[in-house]
Formats: sequence, structure tokens, C-alpha cells
Amino acid sequence: MKSIDNKLPFAREGLPFIIVPLALGIGAFLAGGAWLGIILCAVGLFSAWFFRDPDRTPPPGDSAILSPADGTVILVDRVQEDRFLNREMTKISIFMSVFNVHVNRAPVT
Repeated sequence: MKSIDNKLPFAREGLPFIIVPLALGIGAFLAGGAWLGIILCAVGLFSAWFFRDPDRTPPPGDSAILSPADGTVILVDRVQEDRFLNREMTKISIFMSVFNVHVNRAPVT
């Protein structure tokens, strides 16, 4: 597990989606609403799992590239990019299911 001052084990943007349902779920349990408490705590735990941010170790070597996202590569194509770089580039599309880590990384220094 990552140290708290270095990085949380999940994306910081997911904190509201984790803390709010868990707090409401605990409140529901204390108020006697067991089913509501179970549902809210399950939503909070699913959110913690969905926003997880595990460490990734890139393969050795200066020419290796780590994928920017978990998932399945569904398209590799040459496209004309006119918005930022104004040149032909390689487009790589990655499909992420709910079971994949939804954190995108910069795979190259």
C-alpha cells in the first residue's frame, strides 16, 4: 500500500464517491436501516475498488512504453490531428470495462 503522504491507494478524485456513501451507510445502520446501510456501504466499497490506483512497474529498458490505461486495445490507426499538433499521428484507442483500473498515466517520460 502506498504511503498516505506520497499517494493514496485510490484516485483522490474518488474520495467523495467513497466517503459519502460509507458515512451515510454507517448512519443508516445506526438509525436501524440495515438494508439501506448495506446498499450504501456496498456502493462506497465498489467506489473504492473502482477508483483504485495501484503502482505500475514499467518494463526495463529506455525504449519500453507502459500502456497509459488498463483495458483492451481496440484500434491502432494513423490520423490527422489538427487541434494541437497539426500533423499525422498514431491513434491508439483502449476500451476500459468497469473491471479495469480507470486511471490514465503518462507512459513515456
